[in-house]
Amino acid sequence: MIYNIKEIIPIYGKDKNVLLMKSGSIAIGFKLELPEIFTLHEKQYNEIISNLGKNLYALIPENTVIQFQYIYKTKKNNSDYLKDKTFLEKSTKKHFKNRKYLNQDLFVYFILPEIASYKSSYSSFVIKSKKKNVDFKISTITDFYEKINKATDTLSSYDYFSFKELTEEETEQNIKDYFNFSSNSYSDLIREKSKLTYGEKEIKIYSLSDIDSLKDGDNKTVKIDNERSTDMSKFFRPITNSFGLEFSQDHIVNLVIYYDNQINWKSKLENQTKQLIGARLLSAKNEKNAEINQEFLNDVEDHNKKIVRFHYSIMVWDDNKEHLKKKTDYIESSFNKIGVKPYEVKYDLFFYLIGLFPGNADRLPQQETVLTYDEYPFLFFNPETNYKRDNQGFVFNDRLSQLPVMVDVFDTPYKTKLIDNRNFVVIAPTGGGKSFLLKHVLRQFIEEENTKTVVINIGGDDKIAKTYKNDSSYIVYKEGKSLNVNPFYIENQILTAEKIEFLIDFIEILWKNGQEMNNDERSTVEILIIEYYNAVPRNQSGFKINKEEALMNIKGFFTYIENTNETKSKEYALINLKSLLLNLKKFAVGSYSNLFMSGKPENNENKRYVEFELDNIKDHKILFPIFGMLISDLTFNTMWKTDGTKKMFFIDEAWKILEKPGMASLLKYLYKTIRKFTGAVGIAVQQITDIPDDAMGSAIIGNTAVKYLLNHSNNMNVVPVLKDRLSLSEQQTSMLLSLRNKIKGKFPHTEFLLILGNYAKVLRLEVSKEELVIAESDKEKLDKFNKLYEKHNEIEPTVREYIKLYS
Repeated sequence: MIYNIKEIIPIYGKDKNVLLMKSGSIAIGFKLELPEIFTLHEKQYNEIISNLGKNLYALIPENTVIQFQYIYKTKKNNSDYLKDKTFLEKSTKKHFKNRKYLNQDLFVYFILPEIASYKSSYSSFVIKSKKKNVDFKISTITDFYEKINKATDTLSSYDYFSFKELTEEETEQNIKDYFNFSSNSYSDLIREKSKLTYGEKEIKIYSLSDIDSLKDGDNKTVKIDNERSTDMSKFFRPITNSFGLEFSQDHIVNLVIYYDNQINWKSKLENQTKQLIGARLLSAKNEKNAEINQEFLNDVEDHNKKIVRFHYSIMVWDDNKEHLKKKTDYIESSFNKIGVKPYEVKYDLFFYLIGLFPGNADRLPQQETVLTYDEYPFLFFNPETNYKRDNQGFVFNDRLSQLPVMVDVFDTPYKTKLIDNRNFVVIAPTGGGKSFLLKHVLRQFIEEENTKTVVINIGGDDKIAKTYKNDSSYIVYKEGKSLNVNPFYIENQILTAEKIEFLIDFIEILWKNGQEMNNDERSTVEILIIEYYNAVPRNQSGFKINKEEALMNIKGFFTYIENTNETKSKEYALINLKSLLLNLKKFAVGSYSNLFMSGKPENNENKRYVEFELDNIKDHKILFPIFGMLISDLTFNTMWKTDGTKKMFFIDEAWKILEKPGMASLLKYLYKTIRKFTGAVGIAVQQITDIPDDAMGSAIIGNTAVKYLLNHSNNMNVVPVLKDRLSLSEQQTSMLLSLRNKIKGKFPHTEFLLILGNYAKVLRLEVSKEELVIAESDKEKLDKFNKLYEKHNEIEPTVREYIKLYS
């Protein structure tokens, strides 16, 4: 027999999320929003099941049917939500365009049957209503609508999930997804004796026949995921995960709960028990069944349980017999793994299909349901869904198909008080993907509007600065070459109190070599600084002569003091001018005379990205403190004097910097104050023990709400310390230990654990070929890249040729 799909749709009428069925039943539709997959622990799974199982029946009227319908549909990522202004943004958008992924929608229909149904067959099944008009009482619709909305509002107040009323568009989409079997248009259904096809696609349905094997104390909502577990931790999955997003095929799952009239069921079971007892002499099986019934009724009374029926089934389809066989084999195997027996629906397949139509599940006969206690149906409730995408943030990838997902770690979490600061730490053992992740984060922060970034790097490269060279500065010491900075230069020729204090501290470093000046020395140096700038020639109008700006440098200051030493030495008896001159001389006219510029430097404060490379001076007693002063000056000017911008101050390989007293105090101060200036401090270390276990280390960890933790499988001995120092929960620890990297294959990636306050989830990082070139830090590859960059002096042609030659 051939059926036109549109003719057999059992809806009489609809209004928003209210469906009026041809059978006379009323259905109220919702979309149930769930937690993201892989974010829940055993306790949380149980809490969700408990909140639904215990509270649902108390809130809805008896004789209500609840139909949970999971629609799993393959979609293509359109990449429209990804930015495409910069070179790397465009490459990312192109890389992930049309990436296939499995999408899950969970629709929930609360159904008020026309008549409470205990039908045992399909004999009176309604396919097409014979009535031209179906009568619905407005008062009945209104009363049921109000009761269900009150129930769903209450249930949505619990953690983890929420009910959202379906829009008309969502209702239409649910109907279309249910009845078009991954096709773009409707086709006819062809019904044969034990076969159902839709166009060229054959439909198969597997249903649950019983749950007896779950009644032996093994009725758990979760199971251990051995692949992601270790000897130190257990990673849990819901028992039905095999039928969810991890079954990477289009399919439909129905969980239907029939909350029948309790008095009627008790009476029916009591009468049935009496009949079985009366017939016990005819068969030992009758006596056994009577005992089972009585035990069931006693349990209901003693523990205040509800009597419910439920139905659970999986629907798949394919136009290829071999592919369909693989799908059905998978379903049978997955059922067997959780200890329940499925059966393939054959002769009633067509009626099954109509009976599981959205909002029509009350039409499914009793023979297709399992009689049990109230909590058992929810063992088959899958409480998780796809990764969710924020409206802004950094682009990472989900753990299933590596679909790009935007994750906001800066704005919304802070505003909603999920985190109380934006500071972050990245922890990854050697070779764990730290640099890869950091460059990905840094480049996206630079690409945002109104941002300022200061980076202290040790052993890195200048690819990021080259990528955004028009808005970046890369400051590195090379012997005989200038740093392109002039500490003595003052913008607009205005000497401020802050600049004077900076120069006093700067001169202290050049002069005292780690020791501090006393009060008399500081006061004298302050006078020298002020007099030096006042001595710069002025014209008749009192303005400093621009051509004399060259005097505003360390050589000019040295020359001024040298003259002062000859003419005013008695006035400065409290300071050893000869000692000061001796130590300044090497920077003014001696071995380090090329270190600082003479004229106007680049205005690094206006750059979006400034990176200090300290690898070749990190152990230098003279140069490292100088860099520290320059970093401090730039940081304070950037952070404190640029309103309306987001700021990031980041230190790579931070433990080497934290050993230096000056930098450590700067970092400690920034951690405590930067949140007031819409900023974040970030550090990267190879292991948690690189952060000192002292007051400073405690201040850093205590003021760090955002954590990026990478794979520690090759350094497991440090995990207990990591857990203790970062106060990781059991759930977060199991998530950390579940991380797996795949650096080869079709979609290479690294995994990391992102923690925002108390919330955590595992993300992946897959990037385009173009960004991978920027992220690679291998020395041999870096040398190849730099040679090509010397040729092109632009990032795009360099990257393209690199890919052509070496990828």
